[in-house]
Amino acid sequence: MSLNKKASLLFLISVILFLSLSGVLGLFGGVDPNLFFLLNSLAVSVPSFLIPAIFFRRKFRLPRFGVPDPVLFVTAIGIGIGCIFLNQALSYLTEALFGSLRVVSNSTTAETIMGLDVWVMIIALAIVPPVSEELMMRGTLLECWRRYAPVGALILTSLLFGLLHAAPSSIIIYFGLGLLLGAVYLITRNVWLCMIVHLINNLVSVIGAVAMKGMPEGAAEIGLESVSWLGDSSATYMILFVIGLVVAGIILAPLLISLKYRCSKKKLGMYAEKTEEAQVPNEGEEGKSMWNDAILWLTILLLVLINVFSGLIEFGVIKL
Repeated sequence: MSLNKKASLLFLISVILFLSLSGVLGLFGGVDPNLFFLLNSLAVSVPSFLIPAIFFRRKFRLPRFGVPDPVLFVTAIGIGIGCIFLNQALSYLTEALFGSLRVVSNSTTAETIMGLDVWVMIIALAIVPPVSEELMMRGTLLECWRRYAPVGALILTSLLFGLLHAAPSSIIIYFGLGLLLGAVYLITRNVWLCMIVHLINNLVSVIGAVAMKGMPEGAAEIGLESVSWLGDSSATYMILFVIGLVVAGIILAPLLISLKYRCSKKKLGMYAEKTEEAQVPNEGEEGKSMWNDAILWLTILLLVLINVFSGLIEFGVIKL
């Protein structure tokens, strides 16, 4: 079995583990929300993504990740800040496309986590997901698939990253985040930098939730209603999307270029010289297609079905 098929099998097993453990956790839906969120991150995400990725990487001798160059570390922090503007732009695009549909539930919104303790938010939302998800999506899957088709692997892992969250109303935001994180990985080949970007992105959501928690009752709703002084229409949000995308591009483009220049100068990441340690099975099998894989398509189909069901719930077609 080639490396790309092994990576597809790994992800299928991880998704099945994630669904099974989430189902078991769902039986304890009546427990304290703080405990529920902790269990969701530590007892679901860690065994589903982090542990399988660690074992896979060791078994197939994927290259180790060194301590990030200090300049790259600081640049990653800047990219994480720029990511916030990208997410806001993509949220405007989402509003323009789906604003007419009333979203009933979305577990990733700040409003649903405002009742949690701050330390629980930090662990369950800002620390565990960036570590477990990045090691699986970028550090393992993208590392394997980029050997066959880097651009195709970037798009594929970003799509899977979006589908994995099972929140169709936010899939554009997750897909965009996946593209940015994947670009950082392809340039640096260092998953620690992806974790930093992801952590800052999630930490901002936590800070936003904490800030909303401290607002007087009704203040958050007033702020949300007045976010667009141009009016509340698809055209308005498309304008805001374009403006937001330009702002995000102004911030992110120089940082990504700087990231690439630093790696080129220091012979890191995509510019590093190949060593025996970096040679893993199937390295350089450019002639083989990663798309010719039934396991991969089965996993995609499974995630699509989950998102269809989740979408029916989010948009009020199915009521639980």
